[in-house]
Amino acid sequence: MTAADTVTDRACVVLQDRPVVGLHRGLVDLLVAAGRDGRAVRVVTPPTSRLTMPLHAVLAGGAGSWVVRYPEHGYFDAASGAPLHWSEGDFQAYAEPADLSPSSDAGDQLWLTLRLLHTRPPASFGLATEAVCGALTGSQPAGWGNAEPVAEPWRPIELSIAAASRGPRPTTLVVVGGGARPAIGLLEFAVEPAGISETLTLAVGGFDEAPPDTVGLVTRLAEEHPLGLALLVLRPGRADLTQGPFEPAGGRPLCVGVGPSARTEEARDALLALPGARTAGPAVYCDLSAGWPAYAEVRAIAVTGKADGKPATVG
Repeated sequence: MTAADTVTDRACVVLQDRPVVGLHRGLVDLLVAAGRDGRAVRVVTPPTSRLTMPLHAVLAGGAGSWVVRYPEHGYFDAASGAPLHWSEGDFQAYAEPADLSPSSDAGDQLWLTLRLLHTRPPASFGLATEAVCGALTGSQPAGWGNAEPVAEPWRPIELSIAAASRGPRPTTLVVVGGGARPAIGLLEFAVEPAGISETLTLAVGGFDEAPPDTVGLVTRLAEEHPLGLALLVLRPGRADLTQGPFEPAGGRPLCVGVGPSARTEEARDALLALPGARTAGPAVYCDLSAGWPAYAEVRAIAVTGKADGKPATVG
């Protein structure tokens, strides 16, 4: 296990002086232990370091944060640029974010968030991930693992056994693509009141525009899997899919497919009335060329059935 360099009641601080910091086994163990004890993990690196997509996504998802240390200027939050100081056992922002220029190489990445809800255990998890990788990279994933670098070749049945062995606890696995375009992501499983959720967050390099058949991809996912949500976003990023400090994370949403488990039946007609919406098998495909406000409207309609309803969490 990677020992934390500083541990308080609120945080575990770990120093990582490497060019690229990934979700290696030591950090996985530390994140699990810190989460169990109610502590956040602060990964501190020099400004020249980059994080792999899995580690960056885990930290951004609430497990902790990335802190950048400049020898001459002090500490900064790598997401917001806010200057930080150490206070009461954790890093605290003390001023408005600084104007720090990102060092990202020019280029774009395609990000896909896919959520399935299995009302009964499937024959095998990971089959939707296999379909997505095939459509976006030209090949099934190369492998999976509990940490980086992944150690297991891609065999969905073995992945399913590993997920089932965790029992009711949530399981997060790393998936690596094997096609012509680089791809890496996180595959998460969780037991919920309505069933077992399977959520994929996948980053794919080599895209400078939308894939040619997003409607076809959403249709296939909806027809072959218990689709809740499929969101595609084009965002700036490095070709190697690593993340540098202070780089933008929002991107431009392309489309979203909303399946039956992420909407009420009453919402279907309201979604189809949106500009650019159409059926995609049992899902509703919504064009998001109007940007994030269009996605917010889809989220609001999904449960309430009307555009001026209270936003619903479908992602």
